[in-house]
Amino acid sequence: MKKETEMKYPNAANLFKFCRRVLDHKYGGIRVIDQDVGQILGFDPADCSHWKKGKKNIRSIQAMKSIAEHLGVDEKLVVDVASGDISETEAYYEYTGYGAFDVYAHCGIREEGVLPQECERLVEGKGASFSQ
Repeated sequence: MKKETEMKYPNAANLFKFCRRVLDHKYGGIRVIDQDVGQILGFDPADCSHWKKGKKNIRSIQAMKSIAEHLGVDEKLVVDVASGDISETEAYYEYTGYGAFDVYAHCGIREEGVLPQECERLVEGKGASFSQ
């Protein structure tokens, strides 16, 4: 039975997940392995495994800059994930974009031009408060 230990550096593990998701997105159908992520910082397989499991912290500015350059993302995004300000999921959506927002679908209306008063204010840019 494996001994379960608490992660020493959970933010570093989240940064690893973020890097892997971005590489998966960039390379599409090509399988990205852990060593591909570790290679960004020149880690050997053992260090890569420690980073993935939250046993190795990534805190140097040089390392974060290298990650940002290699992934093609904003440095602030990498720093925010590494510091725990945002989750890896939120950072990933910041990287890929949130997609289009459809007011009609959001309001549950299938027929364009027919909007409840709350949705009309949203379309006009005056904001709306949706309560359920």
